[in-house]
Order: sequence, then structure tokens, then C-alpha cells
Amino acid sequence: MILSRILAAALSLSHAPEQAAVDAIVAAARGARVPVALALAVCTVESGLGTRGDILCGCYVRRAGVVDTSTAAQARCVAGTLAHGRAACGSWAASLRRYRYGLADHGCPVADPRRYVARVEGYARRLEGL
Repeated sequence: MILSRILAAALSLSHAPEQAAVDAIVAAARGARVPVALALAVCTVESGLGTRGDILCGCYVRRAGVVDTSTAAQARCVAGTLAHGRAACGSWAASLRRYRYGLADHGCPVADPRRYVARVEGYARRLEGL
């Protein structure tokens, strides 16, 4: 189990994310065969693992016209979107660009003007040692 307080210290978050959120992301990533560190890193960049906003992983999951910000929906969304992006675009880096800059209707973005991939990969490297 990845403890949220250790994760917060490793990532220099101002406070620890909820343990339930970390556990849900880990479980969803494993289920979708996405590297756990990558899924956690995406959620860290997107919202500080829920410490900087309501949308845990930056996923807009719509249910009946309303955005579902539940932990479970966010965890499934990040894992599923990353797995689908890798299958569609051929690499984790391409999947990350697709996650950040556009999904299915935008294909596989090549440009990364905000250095999103480098930021996420930096966090993922820190997490791999936990």
C-alpha cells in the first residue's frame, strides 16, 4: 500500500491526499495495466491528488449531464484513458499528450507546448522509488 503521507512528502504536496483516493487510483491503474506511478503522477499534476481541486485526476466524467467528481469515477477515468491512449497512440508519452491535449476526436497529439509529459514523467520517476 502506498501511504498518502509518504506520497505527499515525496511529491512535496502541501498536505496529504486522502488515502482512499490514492488506494482507488492504485487499484484502477493495476486493473487497467497502467503503471501505478504514471496514474498517480497524472493525478498529481492535474490536481495535487485532490489537494488543489475537486476533480481528482482532471477527468471530466459526465453522467446524465453532470460531471461525476467521485473518487471512483476519477480513478477509473485516469486508468482507462491512459490505457486507451497507449493502445491508440503507441506509447505512454503519446498517451499522456492525448490525455492533456485531446482525446478521441483529436487523435494523437504530437506537440507538448506546456511540457506536460516531462512534468508527469518527473513525478512518476519520484514515485517509482516508493
